[in-house]
Amino acid sequence: MLDKDRRVSERSLENLKLGAQARYQGKVRQNFTILPQTLEWLKKGGNASQRVDELVAAAKNGDLKSNYTHERKERENLESDSVYNQINDLKVELERLKANQAQAANILQEALKLKANAGGAIKEQIKQVLGLLGEF
Repeated sequence: MLDKDRRVSERSLENLKLGAQARYQGKVRQNFTILPQTLEWLKKGGNASQRVDELVAAAKNGDLKSNYTHERKERENLESDSVYNQINDLKVELERLKANQAQAANILQEALKLKANAGGAIKEQIKQVLGLLGEF
């Protein structure tokens, strides 16, 4: 081995010329104890530090989920969708009731304008109002 010429790549020389500050990417060196299976998995994927950073980024984005968390969140989403749909249905019903109330008030105001001896017409308008209010 001593007979071979040691070669240094051009990129390595360029990085050395730039200096330590230029090569610094804001990363911090730390020592962690991990499971042997995790170490094997990290070694299979190339740059282990980059893979750890990708895993952390995915975890922060919510892209990584355990089976339990995934099932729980789906159930929560279904429950929240159900509640959301119920709220929307109640809003629609409330708007319908408000419209019926306003229509009933208009009919009663028209009935007040009728002459006292117009009993049949007043009865018809009262029936209309009861029909609107009876739809609860």
